[in-house]
Amino acid sequence: MLKLGTNSVDLPLCWLNRPALWTQSGTVNGQAVTGQLLPLTAVLKLTAPTGLALVNDSGISVTDGLTNDPRIRFDSVPGLSYEYRVTGSPVWKSIATPSAWTPSGLSEGLNQLEVRAYDGANQRGPAGVFSFKLDFRSLFFFSFFN
Repeated sequence: MLKLGTNSVDLPLCWLNRPALWTQSGTVNGQAVTGQLLPLTAVLKLTAPTGLALVNDSGISVTDGLTNDPRIRFDSVPGLSYEYRVTGSPVWKSIATPSAWTPSGLSEGLNQLEVRAYDGANQRGPAGVFSFKLDFRSLFFFSFFN
């Protein structure tokens, strides 16, 4: 989707790299236009973040969701900002570094996080949900004897 002022228009994806659209004649934002280049601004689609995972799944296997390292990562989209909350909390907190960040408000045991994107107009997308078990005691014991 591309924006012309406050109007949106769906164009083929190959048009996203074009800086402007030539208009022979028409109406844009209530104004008549003839023989003009109209600047195009790409509108980023707000979707749930993908790739939510532990930076270091330190449990028995690398995919068991058990860790003593609560750092989280996900795939970010340039131009968007991100925020998270521990499921059940009404407070969303900003994420500075999507490649490796430590959520606050975690407790030992099962934790569930919601992560969502927002744009420059503060429009929020749907949340992605990620669960993991934070366990400092048994992992220390396991790593000490291996």
